[in-house]
Amino acid sequence: MDKIFKDVADNVTWLSGIGADPTGGTTRLLYSDYWVEAQQGVKKKMDEAGFTTYFDDIGNLFGRVEGSTYKDETIMSGSHIDTVVNGGKLDGQFGVLAAYLAIKYLKEQHGQPLRNLEVISMAEEEGSRFPYVFWGSKNFFGLANKDEMAGVADFEGVKFVDAMRGAGFDFRDETKPLRDDIKAFVEIHIEQGKVLENEGKAVGVVNSIAGQRRYTIVLNGESNHAGTTPMGYRKDTVYAFSKIVTQSIDKAKKNWRSTRTYFRKSRAKAKYG
Repeated sequence: MDKIFKDVADNVTWLSGIGADPTGGTTRLLYSDYWVEAQQGVKKKMDEAGFTTYFDDIGNLFGRVEGSTYKDETIMSGSHIDTVVNGGKLDGQFGVLAAYLAIKYLKEQHGQPLRNLEVISMAEEEGSRFPYVFWGSKNFFGLANKDEMAGVADFEGVKFVDAMRGAGFDFRDETKPLRDDIKAFVEIHIEQGKVLENEGKAVGVVNSIAGQRRYTIVLNGESNHAGTTPMGYRKDTVYAFSKIVTQSIDKAKKNWRSTRTYFRKSRAKAKYG
C-alpha cells in the first residue's frame, strides 16, 4: 500500500509540474506547449508500461490493454489533461493518472484482463483558453461541430484552428463511426467543493452534474470626461456590467443548490472619436 501511495504522489508531482507557475498552481491550457508536453509524457509512461497508445484527430490520448476473452467489451477510465489558470494538482490529471496506475497494477499482478481496459486523457474539458467547453468528450461522442470553431479565438486573439494545428492536430476529414464497445466508464475526480469535507465523508458518487453555458458579453458605452460629465449623462459600461454581475450572482445564490455562476474576465476599453 505504501508503494501505491508513493507512486500516486510521485506521478501527481511530476504531472502538476508541467505548467507549474510561481504561485504553486498549474496552468496547462489546450494546445499550449505545456499541454503537448503533458500528453506526450503520459503517452510515454503508458508505452513503457506495455499499453497500446494512440491519439485521435484532435488530441485525445488513449492507452489500451487488450482483453483475452471479451474482446468486444471495454472498461474505460480517465479524465482531462487541461487545467484552468493557476489550477490545482488534482483536477483532471488525477483521474488520468489514477486510471493509468490502476490498469498498470492490474496488468502487473494479474496479467491480461478478460475485458479490454483503456485509459483516456481527454484533450480539453475546462474551457479555460477558448470560449468552448468539452472539446475532448464532444469529439469522442461525435457531438463537436467544426463549423462552430471557425471564429473561435482565445483572449489574446489566437484562433482555435491555428492553435490546434500548431500542436500537431486537426479536424477529422470524415465522420468516423462511434465506438460501441465501451461497457463502463469510471472517472475519479476531486470534488472541488466542500460537501464531502463538511459531511465528514471520504468518497462520494456523483448523481448529477452542472451543465455549462458560456457567454461573451460586449457592452458599448460612451467615453466622456470623468470629472466634468454629470452622472446622469454618462453611459458607463463598467457600471452596467457591475449590475449584471451582482444581479446574476444574487439570482444564483437564491437557487444555490442547483445553480452556479461566475465571471471569468472583464476588460474596459476606451473608444475615442
